[in-house]
Amino acid sequence: GFGYIFAGIRYPEISNRGGLVLLVDENYKTVLKNEIEQLTLDMIADGWQVYPLYANRTETVTDVKSRIQDIYENKPNIKSLFILGHIPVPWSGNFVVPPDGHVVGSGNHTDAWPADVFYADLDDDWTDNVVNAQTAGRQLAWNVPGDGKFDQTQIPSEVELELGRVDLVNMGEFSGNDTLLIKQYLQKNHDFKTGKITAKRRGFIDDN
Repeated sequence: GFGYIFAGIRYPEISNRGGLVLLVDENYKTVLKNEIEQLTLDMIADGWQVYPLYANRTETVTDVKSRIQDIYENKPNIKSLFILGHIPVPWSGNFVVPPDGHVVGSGNHTDAWPADVFYADLDDDWTDNVVNAQTAGRQLAWNVPGDGKFDQTQIPSEVELELGRVDLVNMGEFSGNDTLLIKQYLQKNHDFKTGKITAKRRGFIDDN
């Protein structure tokens, strides 16, 4: 056989997918109140039990994670974490070989990398006292003891939560600030989920 089809006839819809922590940027709490409520209703319609949580952009990543852990420990059905907005971004690791396939020695893709997975690993210690790496072309990626960036280059253990983030800050090629872009994104997301728009099945490849 060259291909297989797996189909369900009169197969029941999934009405309970478990719990989901909806972690939202505090900046959007008032100005995007209606859009966030619509997103929550769409998630509920998909079968999720939604637990909303707001975080400020100035919080530490450890404080944000602590509040996620509190919900997780009290709501045993939680499976997923959806981050909406510019919640503080964890950084971690000492990458010598760029993990995205860039050429070794190019300078801009080594040392620490953004690591939202920190928020999804709820039962391990992430340390910040070993790695001392200052080879990256961007000082933002340097990682030294005590700087708030973690040591781990690999995830310490299996993660407890599925994880995704929508963050449209510093998207300079688009007109409008991140609040407007998130508003447009959430409307388009709702329209797609309710069948008002459809997406063409196509891809884009840029091989330089």
